[in-house]
Amino acid sequence: MQAFSKIVDPGMSYDSLKTLGDRIKPAPGWKYRVAILDKDLAISTPQGYNWIVQDEFGNTYDACKEGACNFQP
Repeated sequence: MQAFSKIVDPGMSYDSLKTLGDRIKPAPGWKYRVAILDKDLAISTPQGYNWIVQDEFGNTYDACKEGACNFQP
């Protein structure tokens, strides 16, 4: 997740993200999982583009594929 939004659900909070996976329908090929990383996440733009989608709540996600991230989910 790159950013969460309070536009659709004003009650959305950092703590509520733990169970957000029960409320959303991810884009085809995407999954929602919660992970606590042991180092900072670095996202780059291989080939000059990223893979970004939004869910029905207006939250924004960036894919970690094709070497775009230093963490592979």
